[in-house]
Amino acid sequence: MLSADISGFTALSEKLAGKGKAGAEEITELINTCFTELIDAAYGYDGEIIKFGGDALLVLFRGERHERRCANASLAMQIALHSSPAAKRANLTMTVGASEGPFEVFLAGSSYRDLLIIGPAASNVIHLEGEADK
Repeated sequence: MLSADISGFTALSEKLAGKGKAGAEEITELINTCFTELIDAAYGYDGEIIKFGGDALLVLFRGERHERRCANASLAMQIALHSSPAAKRANLTMTVGASEGPFEVFLAGSSYRDLLIIGPAASNVIHLEGEADK
């Protein structure tokens, strides 16, 4: 599984807030463009988007050669972000962490449901993504 966290949206949102509705539309378009490019890169290596969290996403890789596909997807996602005119204009960056499972997954809640991914391997994914920022 990999965690990819994009940085720069908050600063851009604050900058565009003064434009009102036009600024909100601009940030929405930028977010949609960037995430579409990242998701396409992950799908290209048979990744499964399992969760969004703000400006981050978790991608699961299963089956044969999942480690290699995860690593390749991580690189493809970085390339997609750095070659995106929208991301360049917004000065966005991304950190990625990856780790191998097993992962424990639970669907929690009743009126509001959330997918919880826990365990040492899940914690390691987030830890490594945080270390990538240093």
